[in-house]
Amino acid sequence: MTALRSVALALRRATRATRRGLCHRPGSNPAPPRWESPRWESPVALFSSLRLRAACRVSVLPLDPHGYPDGDRAFVRVFRERGSEHGARQCPGEGTGQGPREGTGQGPREGIGQCPGEGIGQGPVEVTGQGPVEVTGQGPVEVTGQGPVEGIGQGPREGIGQGPVEGSGNGIGPQSAPAGQGSALGARGVSVDYSDSHKRLQVTGNERAVGYQLEVTVPIKFDLDLATSGDGGVHVGSMESDVCSVRTDRGGVHLASIKGADISVESEHGNVSIGSLQGNVNIHARGCNSVNIDKLQAIKACVSTKRGPLNAKFIYAESSQFSSTSGTVNLGSTHGNTVVTTDEGHIVIESLDGGLVARTRAGDVTVHLSQPSAVDLYSERGDVNIKFPDSLGLEFLVTGGKGVVVSPDVHLESMELSTKGSTQSLTGRLSKGGMLVRATSKHGTVRLQRQSWFQSLGLKGK
Repeated sequence: MTALRSVALALRRATRATRRGLCHRPGSNPAPPRWESPRWESPVALFSSLRLRAACRVSVLPLDPHGYPDGDRAFVRVFRERGSEHGARQCPGEGTGQGPREGTGQGPREGIGQCPGEGIGQGPVEVTGQGPVEVTGQGPVEVTGQGPVEGIGQGPREGIGQGPVEGSGNGIGPQSAPAGQGSALGARGVSVDYSDSHKRLQVTGNERAVGYQLEVTVPIKFDLDLATSGDGGVHVGSMESDVCSVRTDRGGVHLASIKGADISVESEHGNVSIGSLQGNVNIHARGCNSVNIDKLQAIKACVSTKRGPLNAKFIYAESSQFSSTSGTVNLGSTHGNTVVTTDEGHIVIESLDGGLVARTRAGDVTVHLSQPSAVDLYSERGDVNIKFPDSLGLEFLVTGGKGVVVSPDVHLESMELSTKGSTQSLTGRLSKGGMLVRATSKHGTVRLQRQSWFQSLGLKGK
């Protein structure tokens, strides 16, 4: 008995330390999300499509080609977002139904102690009985009795993640479902079905799915039609989809890498973040939200914001259009024929290799010319700033309502300057001429400035 009590005391101390490690307190790192359901699985045909409608966050990931070389499987699973509903304390099992199960005796409990092991059946269960003892706790069991311990959950568990679980409160329905048969995720407001005849995987999450996250894994060559409502955001991994359509309300959009024929993204109030896109692209952010793009390769591209900023680092497109009502449009290395328009927002082109039309009513226009073709710049009330290396062959035709300013280190040939009131017009050639650069600031100033490519990057170059 003395030895058993010593073991029980040691287990209690270890459990207290575990509690302190698992509980999330302000300023500590939260534990990763706890899965709410076993995985739904179904065979799918090659080149199928996913149609998803949900009121929660969504992740779409490519199927592992090494684990599934035939590329003929789809998986869906659901997990709880920590701290999504019940306040600041984010511990496993917080509140009703926050842990793996919503019922009594199924997992982390409601009630006293929100951390693992603090509630009824959460932590070590002290049993003083001498005979067989039935234990409903999920955690370590401290036993001072002499007999065996018979516990629910001592063999294959009835809880989440232990095998196919069906029924109310058990999360996802069958772990593996034949194609064409629905999978009821009703306890979480989610339903899944794959149709062989239409080659379509249908995933739906209603209002009961709010506070959960859907993770859908499909073959890499899978068309995507994704739409979320409320705060539901969308994350898409590296996919090769002929058609990729994403729409959100307040949720953000993140596309890691998409190769396709037609890519469309629309968000009413969520930010849009793009890693790499390859295909014909349409991206529209309609509120104060921003659009940020690392790399864009397209035959045609159309990207717009309403009041938020629009940033793109690398653009390779035969034809591209960027616009914003009051947000700044900032483009990095820009290749191809580009049109940029704003109402009040500024326009910045860090490096231009191709043609450009840039127009704004109240913003400034700043362009660095690398290898330009025809360039036409206009601002009604802002300034126009043109930067270029002196090795380029250019012809200038510029007009500034408040004047034209030429930096002292810019040497134009055949320069002519005319003045009418406060308005000045200038013509001239750089390095014997070449591509035509037109620039007009109706009520502002046009500036011509020498700047090497190194200087445009903030580097010191000769």
